Order: sequence, then structure tokens, then C-alpha cells
Amino acid sequence: MLSMLVGISVSLASIALIAVTLRVRPGWTPVSVFAGGIALSEGVTILVGVFGLDRFYVWPASAAVGAIGIANFFIFSAVYKSVSLQMLGILTAQADGCADKSLLIEAVARPAVEERMELLVAMGLVTKAVDQTYLPTSEGRQTIARLQKVQQLFGIKRSGLYQRT
Repeated sequence: MLSMLVGISVSLASIALIAVTLRVRPGWTPVSVFAGGIALSEGVTILVGVFGLDRFYVWPASAAVGAIGIANFFIFSAVYKSVSLQMLGILTAQADGCADKSLLIEAVARPAVEERMELLVAMGLVTKAVDQTYLPTSEGRQTIARLQKVQQLFGIKRSGLYQRT
């Protein structure tokens, strides 16, 4: 039981460290910060357990570190770039609490699509023509074929965590 409490304590401290790191180093990718934070939590948990406890049980401590790390990452992911929360924020910022659909599309959807298309171009998955049309590269076609196989494996018919598959 004490081993698990060490894992929980270190993981909770890691959540604070991750939150501070994301604020202080906004250029670092959140996935890298979370992976580093979880790995550091595991290392510190083992060090505290080995050198600070008479008996240390690795599996319960590691299970606590992993479970809290994954839960923290899912919570962060749910609010990081949530389109629904962006739209709700725009609606609540309006004087009368409502907005035309075109405002939401211009404020949320258009920038999201433009940002994602530029990312796909930067990754070499798509090329962009002068007339603002896009064409998938051979690497892009291969990538989508692989992803569609994974989706088929898991029975995913469309993407989105909050929709039925």
C-alpha cells in the first residue's frame, strides 16, 4: 500500500510540474512534456521506493504512475484545443449570448482548417498550389491508407472522441 501511495504522491506532484512547464515553455510540444513528466514520475517513484522504503513493490507504484499520467493527459487533451469549448466561449462572450453560425465558422472552423492544412503541407503529406488548392503527396496517400487500416481494425467509421464510431 505504501508503494502505491508513493506512486500517487509523485504523480500528483508531476501534474503540477507539467502544468508549470507548459506555461513556462510554450514552445515545447505537450506530448513531449507529458511523456517526460510520466517518465520522470516513474524514475522518481522507483528511487523513492528503493531508497526510502523498507519494502517496495514496483507494480502497484508503477500502476499508479501510469494511471494518473494517462488520466491527466486525457483531461488535458479534452480541453486543449476543444472546438466545442471555443464555440461556447464565443457564444458566452456575445452581449446577448448568441451568435450567427457564420461568426462561429469564421472564428473557429476557418482558422482550424487553415492551420491544419499548413501543418499537412509542412509535414510533406500535401502540396499547396498557388490557387490555394491542395493535393495529397504519395506519402500522404500512404499515410491515410495506413490510418484507414487502423481505423478498420478498431471499427472506427469516423473520427472524434465524443461521437459514436
